[in-house]
Amino acid sequence: KIILRSRQTNNQSIFVLSNNNKLREDLIALAENGSIGKLIVCSDEYKNYDVFCNMDSNLIADYFSIVALEKGYRDTSEIHDYIGAFLNILQTQATVALSSMLSFSKNTDAMIAEIAINNGYVSEQEILMSSGKGGTDFRRLLNVVYNAFCNLTTEECSTKFNIITAIDTNCVTYINTNSSNYELLSLYFMLELKQIMNKQFAVVFDDSSLLNNSKLLGVIDL
Repeated sequence: KIILRSRQTNNQSIFVLSNNNKLREDLIALAENGSIGKLIVCSDEYKNYDVFCNMDSNLIADYFSIVALEKGYRDTSEIHDYIGAFLNILQTQATVALSSMLSFSKNTDAMIAEIAINNGYVSEQEILMSSGKGGTDFRRLLNVVYNAFCNLTTEECSTKFNIITAIDTNCVTYINTNSSNYELLSLYFMLELKQIMNKQFAVVFDDSSLLNNSKLLGVIDL
């Protein structure tokens, strides 16, 4: 009822973060009878969520730094610097997203450094080659992050669809929040919402596990 009422009174994007299959089916039924307009479903059946696509590179680096802290790393500065260089070089080859990050990370640091030099990214090349454990730690964290999102995306996903890119579509988007790691999921949504805080939209939380994250609640309160 909240979603239907919001749809009838405001022409804005609505994001539903939920692990409730009945709610998903109810929304599909409402979309089919034209009550809520276009509905996009992101779930384990429709793994079309393009994680990190169109996210600011600094926020991506911040995210991995937070993940590193969650995983017990004491100093994340080297990881943060490595990721910044890695993303700058990646964007010369492909759109930055989780799928392209996974693919590009299969190259060795020496191979990535060569790409950096060929594209004039000298400082990035120096960071890559001087980083001791940065690359190894980043690749390990990258797999951890993918596992947290594997109910929403695939390693090859390139739909360019997520909260950031959907903000101007004025659609209802259902996002299945079932995950092996709610903490990483909620941290990511926190940063996505942070990037679009200057836009008009509505978020419906139907998963109490996400709301255990005080950082996410802090962004919602802004």
